[in-house]
Amino acid sequence: MHNFDPHDKEACPIWDTVQEAKAFRQMTDGMKYFLGAVGIVTLFLGGLGVMNVMMVAVRERTREIGVRKALGAPAGTILKQFFIEALLIAFISGAIGMGIAYGICFLVNLLPMPDFFAGGAALKSAVYVPGVDEVSKCGDGLHAPKGQPTCTILYQPAQWRGDGWS
Repeated sequence: MHNFDPHDKEACPIWDTVQEAKAFRQMTDGMKYFLGAVGIVTLFLGGLGVMNVMMVAVRERTREIGVRKALGAPAGTILKQFFIEALLIAFISGAIGMGIAYGICFLVNLLPMPDFFAGGAALKSAVYVPGVDEVSKCGDGLHAPKGQPTCTILYQPAQWRGDGWS
């Protein structure tokens, strides 16, 4: 009646939702892997930044460490103090950051989204971020109690005087 070949798939096109769902899944998987890689690089660079901040903190407190060592404090207690301070700062700042992130996610969840976006990314980040944070902080904290008390008490950090470092 309509004179078309029954084996021609182009004659009567049918929208295949399964094929479209597979293509959408592939696209979201690609986005997930890309954003995961970006997250890993960001975590690595954040760890380097935290190590630099801790190195500055240890250098600024070298006198305090020397006084504590001169008074007989073992290296373990000095390291424990740095670790507890770093842990406290990490938990407080992490709680603030997670609160902001969950607030943004709550607002985003008000938008209509497909089920493909469900996942445990928040749980993974809650496990990985503090681990990287503490490892990077302890790197410099391990070097803090190793100096001689007399050298650390007399330590004068370099200061900027406008025309150069002194």
